[in-house]
Amino acid sequence: RKKPVRLERKEEASKSRINDILKTLNSREKAVVNFLLENNNQSTQALIKNKTNIPKTTLIRIFSSLETKNIISIERVGKLKKITLTDWFIGKK
Repeated sequence: RKKPVRLERKEEASKSRINDILKTLNSREKAVVNFLLENNNQSTQALIKNKTNIPKTTLIRIFSSLETKNIISIERVGKLKKITLTDWFIGKK
């Protein structure tokens, strides 16, 4: 018997949607989003800074831009900034 196709179609749709959105971003924004996609859709600002080698001030501008585009959400936990991809971007509702 075949598996239900509904879930596969949904995953494919959200992947192509993500790819469409990625095409609109600049290279550094893409680097941040791809890093988050590879790391369970979330990370800390410090880890993103260390792994992408993007300077902190530039990273803050990128976060601001991505937050405005509703691609990430920023949660402050004490001094830590937790960056998470939004449900809208991932394709969850």
